[in-house]
Amino acid sequence: MLPDAALPNFLIIGSAKAGTTTLYEYLTHHPHIYMSTVKEPQFFCHESLYSKGLDYYANTYFKGSTGFAARGEATPHYLYFEKVAQRLSRDLPKDHQRFIVIMRDPVSRAHSLYWNMVHEGLEELSFEDAIRSEPQRDKQAEIEGSCTLQYQYISSSRYAEQIRRYLKYFDREQFLFLFIEDLMANPAATLDQVYRFLGVPPCDQAIATKTFNSANAPRFGWLHDFLRKPHPWKQRLGRLLSIEQKYRIASMLLAVNRRKAQYHPLRTETERELRNLFAEDVRDLQTLTGRDLTAWLPASEVGAKPAAGCS
Repeated sequence: MLPDAALPNFLIIGSAKAGTTTLYEYLTHHPHIYMSTVKEPQFFCHESLYSKGLDYYANTYFKGSTGFAARGEATPHYLYFEKVAQRLSRDLPKDHQRFIVIMRDPVSRAHSLYWNMVHEGLEELSFEDAIRSEPQRDKQAEIEGSCTLQYQYISSSRYAEQIRRYLKYFDREQFLFLFIEDLMANPAATLDQVYRFLGVPPCDQAIATKTFNSANAPRFGWLHDFLRKPHPWKQRLGRLLSIEQKYRIASMLLAVNRRKAQYHPLRTETERELRNLFAEDVRDLQTLTGRDLTAWLPASEVGAKPAAGCS
């Protein structure tokens, strides 16, 4: 039987393009926190990985984590899939079921995800056409197996809807809700919330590594495609390297191949449409988190036009 100490006792489950990379990087520098050797194991949502079993998961991503008070991973797509909530409730010990959700303005988050897909070479439509086409392009069965989000710009930005699915399996007290705006403005205070939630002492040294996953695009498309997509050479090399080694090499090459990118500004009428579209979910999120999110609501509800935020 797999010992509890071999499994994570907290997970950052979402959301994508909302600060999970930054939070992961901060937490890797805390002496009492062990973060998985690969930032996004995707184990609980990727069918080919989940079929390998919990022993594979523990031995691959948490080897050497015994003795750490907090052991975690950060797969931001977990929040989107209800099957992940079901698996986590079944596979992890009760006292290991602690979840961190970090969010950002849903309008800017949807816009950011769209441009990420453009730079990945997966999106050719305009943002406006893409969000209107989302219901027809949403192939749930396809993304369920591979743990991917591609065209789910709107549905994956409805945080309350996703959190409600998790609350069918877990209690509200098992969640810590964060916002990227707070992490960027005051990382020390935000991390103190995380440390209290995880039961570890404060750690000032973690603040020294401020790394945000900012907007970027590949310098060389061929190298990006080689690193991101299946290739016979990669399969051959993969047999000689551990997952951690492959992750480090790929991360290094992706970083070298990265250049800062600019997004086209969000149209005023598109923002207005999205504010109205997200309004009900935002109001529900206020109830769930106890956070004043009026800045995310339509201008008619707050008396002034809200800013869309950074992309």
